[in-house]
Amino acid sequence: NGVLRIWNRIWKAATAED
Repeated sequence: NGVLRIWNRIWKAATAED
């Protein structure tokens, strides 16, 4: 169960869109 970890990475990448 590492969905949260994957989502966390996507979220970080998405929020990195400064």
